[in-house]
Amino acid sequence: MGSLRNSTVRERQEVGQAMRAHMVLLSDRGRPPSEIADLHAVSHPTVYKWIDRFDEEGPSGLYDREREGRPRELGKEARKEIERLLEGNPTEEGQNATRWTAPRIAEHLEREPGIDVHEDTVRSALKQMQYS
Repeated sequence: MGSLRNSTVRERQEVGQAMRAHMVLLSDRGRPPSEIADLHAVSHPTVYKWIDRFDEEGPSGLYDREREGRPRELGKEARKEIERLLEGNPTEEGQNATRWTAPRIAEHLEREPGIDVHEDTVRSALKQMQYS
């Protein structure tokens, strides 16, 4: 079985929907929310949220909704910029440092191409791109 970390966004969404449907099914079969939460390693409020949303909206309520904020994954432009940065020295980009770190890269991406991204997203992208 593959890792969710290496899966596509669509695959992760489908896994989330299946988990939510399973929570609803277990609840319908009389399982207490505390047991469902423990089984799926989520909080009790999360279990109630998905059960309530299913009750209000039916199966379509289990789908992911659009979210505000920073993207969780980097696009091609950001990845190309990261590769360009890693080929050079941070001092060439005005950094007072000898190596690139995820926070420095995130700061550079926001400043130069104007891509607002969290350092954890950069860290994940670096790992996917096989940089350490």
